Amino acid sequence: MKAMTDPKEKKFNGFCQTGFYSAIVSLFIYDIVVIFLIGFVVSIIGLYSYRKEIHKGRWQGVIGAIFNALYLVLNVVSSHMK
Repeated sequence: MKAMTDPKEKKFNGFCQTGFYSAIVSLFIYDIVVIFLIGFVVSIIGLYSYRKEIHKGRWQGVIGAIFNALYLVLNVVSSHMK
């Protein structure tokens, strides 16, 4: 039988946090496309490595992946319209 851990003992998934923070940083530094790519990849890695029993903060990975992908698409579209 698997022992349930206390929610206070759960740690944030570092990859999910990094992807989320890169999405926030990319709001202010819109011209550097590498931030979008790195943030998207890190968010996907965080969601893949997320384990419900030991991690918390899955929402950060989801939001980070969505926002970084959206910013990447908007940046590519806007650069082709110039």
